[in-house]
Amino acid sequence: MPTRPLSVIHGRDSDVLRTIVSFYPRPQGPIVDVTYGKGTMWKGLDARPIRCDMDSSRDIDIRCSFHELPFKDSSIACLVWDPPHLPAAAGSPKSNEDFKSRYGLSTSTRNPDISVIFPSFLREARRVLKDDGLLFAKLCDYVHARQYRWILVSFVEAVREAELTPCDLIVKVAPGGRL
Repeated sequence: MPTRPLSVIHGRDSDVLRTIVSFYPRPQGPIVDVTYGKGTMWKGLDARPIRCDMDSSRDIDIRCSFHELPFKDSSIACLVWDPPHLPAAAGSPKSNEDFKSRYGLSTSTRNPDISVIFPSFLREARRVLKDDGLLFAKLCDYVHARQYRWILVSFVEAVREAELTPCDLIVKVAPGGRL
């Protein structure tokens, strides 16, 4: 049996992914990255996910929104989700419009955090994941308008509301000390 990973990993996203993919048992089936983007999280890894993104200019397999996944019910072994970390609603009106279009929102968030996108994604995750499937979410707490935003706490609450089970937390400290 593999050794349990440390709760804090000093390294890059790929170091964390390598650790969790090798440790957590999952059912047979695909790993799907529903926010693939440039694929930065996967650099240097042998694992190759099904690459999904809304941006068709990217090198992806499937163009889709994480709010409406094109997979059958209970068909996916593992989802990887790296949502936006700071909503554009906290910025200018132009950046708010960019946030809406990049992440499939139909209206402005007008929230100081990204928790408004959790429920629709988690409903889809619950639908497409196998019963013993896994969801790996990369989240970032931050300070905005002199207030600390506990995104992870909001996510765990949303996970429970979606009738999924939150089970672990790994903190990544990137080179140079950045989270």
